[in-house]
Amino acid sequence: MNVKTKTLCALLLVTGLILAPLGAQEKIKFTKKELTKGSKVTIARNTSNIMAQAFEMNGQTQRMKTSSVSKDVKIFTVIAANSKGVTEAHVEFKTFENTNKMEGGMGGMGGNNEETSLLTGKTYKLKIAGGNLVAKTSEGEDVSADELAALKKELKGQMAGGVLFDPHQKMDQIIGQREVAVGEVIKIEKNLANKIFGAEDSGKNIKSITMTLRGRKKVFGVDCAVFDIKVDIDTSEMTRKGLDVTTDISGDYVVGIENLWSYSAKVAGPIKASGVIVNPNGDIPVTLDGNVSMSAMSVIQMKKAK
Repeated sequence: MNVKTKTLCALLLVTGLILAPLGAQEKIKFTKKELTKGSKVTIARNTSNIMAQAFEMNGQTQRMKTSSVSKDVKIFTVIAANSKGVTEAHVEFKTFENTNKMEGGMGGMGGNNEETSLLTGKTYKLKIAGGNLVAKTSEGEDVSADELAALKKELKGQMAGGVLFDPHQKMDQIIGQREVAVGEVIKIEKNLANKIFGAEDSGKNIKSITMTLRGRKKVFGVDCAVFDIKVDIDTSEMTRKGLDVTTDISGDYVVGIENLWSYSAKVAGPIKASGVIVNPNGDIPVTLDGNVSMSAMSVIQMKKAK
């Protein structure tokens, strides 16, 4: 190995881009870290969802690509927390960007939609009480109806678990504080799988997720485990309509070893369907050839309470 190659490998190891595979008998011991009162936690999140498809019906083909890319930064100063996550905090909404794009479709329609948030640049005192969100401004005043609606929309996925923020994203329940051997398979059933991947608003269309421990790597200086994941999509509704559906969605999930915090998830793969939809006005032959790609990455930095 020459000097340039050694230098490149060293750089990749430092930045966490090289996966260190585990031996067949090796195990990783996971431990849980909870957030505590007074801790300041910065979460920088990037998410991306892309769907490209060619849809043929009655001999006519429509091609369409949709994408949604978002970035946001929040700072939580913890007032109260429990084993599930943060239940009360001062939350500063630093930045928010969201871009939705559509290309093609019926009549070649398409376009871009840039979303902003009225929460950006503001700080709120938030609390979960009796399953409900209680919100005040940083000065202790009541928030407007629009602000409360925006806060509930932003925190909806977390509030379903009774918290403002859960850095574990249920991995403390799924993996647990224990040793996991390379190649060990962990299956996540439907309800929990849809909560983790935020698919509840789309009809809970994930049947299950299978995780298999593959290796470990550093992510922004944090020692993490990498799991191969396989997503089993519930296609029963399309099957009932007369379509033969196949999917092959897979990727990886990165979890902190010493804290069980979720850092990233990435899946992609094809979705194909063909068949005849029965219609009173005449059967409709349909063919779908699509590809889906979803990713989410969170950079979580915590300053301990003084």
